[in-house]
Parts: sequence; C-alpha cells; structure tokens
Amino acid sequence: MQPIMSPTKKAFLFVLLAIAIIAAFFVFKKNIAMTDTTTVSKKTDAANATPAVPETQVKGTATSVSSKSQIVDHYTTQEATTRMALTPTNVIWFTNYYRVQNNLPALSISSALDDSAQAKTTDMFTYQYFDHVRPGNTNASFSYFITLERYSYLKAGENLAEGDFTTSKQVVDAWMNSPDHRKNILDPAYRQIGVAVEKGTVDGSLTTLITEHFGEPTSACPSISQVTKSAIDALQTQLANTQTDISIKKSALASDSAQLDPDYNALVDAYNSLVASYDASIKQMQNLVKIYNTQVSTFDQCLAKS
Repeated sequence: MQPIMSPTKKAFLFVLLAIAIIAAFFVFKKNIAMTDTTTVSKKTDAANATPAVPETQVKGTATSVSSKSQIVDHYTTQEATTRMALTPTNVIWFTNYYRVQNNLPALSISSALDDSAQAKTTDMFTYQYFDHVRPGNTNASFSYFITLERYSYLKAGENLAEGDFTTSKQVVDAWMNSPDHRKNILDPAYRQIGVAVEKGTVDGSLTTLITEHFGEPTSACPSISQVTKSAIDALQTQLANTQTDISIKKSALASDSAQLDPDYNALVDAYNSLVASYDASIKQMQNLVKIYNTQVSTFDQCLAKS
C-alpha cells in the first residue's frame, strides 16, 4: 500500500504535473498551426494540364476493330458495329473500347468535361482556328475551358480532330494512330472524359470538329477529413478554457487561507481531477492531430505525383 501523502505535498506534486502538461500544450498547439490545411496547395492551373501536341488536322480512315469477341462488359466487337454513328457518346465508347483492350478502366462521363469540350469546339468555330490554344490569346488554352466549368483537376488533356469523318471509329482510330493522342487515350491517370462533336464552317469549308477532354479530378486524391479538423479546433478551445481553470485553482490552493481550509483535501482532489481530464484531452488531441497530419501528407503526396 502506498503511503498517504500530506495535503501540502499532494497539491505540490500535481501543480508540477499541471505546469509540465501546460508547457506541452503550447508546443503541441504550435505544431497544429504548422500543419493547417491552408498550407496545402492545390494544382488547378494550366501548367498542370497535359495537352496533346497541336496538329493542323487529323484525318481518319476506317480500320478493323479488334477481333476479341468479349472484352469487358459491353465493349465487344458486336456492339462496336452499333456505335459507328459520329456522336459524342460513340466517340467516348470507342475511346473506352481501346482503353479496355489495353487493360485500363473505362472513363466515366463528366458533364463538366462535356461542357468544356463543347465550349472549346464553339470557340474554334467562332475564332476560326484548330489548335489547343486560340491564336493571339495564350490565356485561351484548352485548360481555360475546363477550369471555366469549375472542374478541379490534378491532370487534364485534350484531343482534337477536324475533317470529313463519317464514323466515331474513324476519329478514335486516327487518334490511336498518333502517338501523342494515343498517349492521352491510354493514360492510366485519367478517370473522366467529355466529348463534343459539331459541324460547321472553317475557312469557308464545311467540316466537323471533334473535341475530347480528359481529366483526373482532384477528388481522386484521398480526402482530408474536415470532421477531424473540427474536432481538433473544438479540443483546442476546450483545452484553453481548462488551462485557465487550472491556473485559477492552482493559485487558490497556494494561498494561506486554502491551507487552513478544512475542505483542503477535497479542493486538491477536484484540482487533480481537472488536471487528469486535461491530460486525457491532450492525448486525444495528439491522436487526432496524428490522423489529420497523415491525411494532409497523403494528399500532398497525391498532388506531387500529378
């Protein structure tokens, strides 16, 4: 059995413990501030895009579809024969057809990328050009149209085609026969796609413009929990209030009148209970910060890879 401490010694021991814990709190709070999410930079500007090499024109010629009888789901040679019409949906289908052939997941359709592809196509007809950047306006690159749709991305790309194409397969085959366009189609980083197909006049001649936008959304990175961040903020407030209460009680216990108070031991017990609660909250904060900082680090690493 441990010896019973005198009230004075008992209070002094826990006062020292409280001082040590409070000092630890100030160091800990500094570490929180250093790892705030506001320091995480998100890559959403044009420099992070990966455009295909600009070309003056891509012409398509029909080639046979792979003879594989079954690829994955509905990406079969039989269905390919029903996908020939030159439409955005079918261009996406053949793009995914070749991705699946190369053991890559099919891209999902993004309404934002559909809209950005359409906006870029309209812009090319309006300003009579065929390029990844509008001539005379370096700000009007393809990534401009993507960010205009508030599509936050880690990586983005564009394939363009112009000419007398009659089928969606001709268009995608033309891209697959071009190394830079093929690279976009088979890029494993991309997860989403949007396509626009439009007929119009360029330089006085009737033609068809096809724009294909690819994206790896920022949401592809592991998320940083705002619930955890809110819990940390709440604990910081709680600890600050408890710290003030501890200081007040410590001063009271050190007074001469407290030493003569018949309820001194009860006051010491209450003080020690408060310190123990403070210590438990510190440990809870440490665990939450560790979890939160790991999430921030993982998110940063994901951005750095893009």
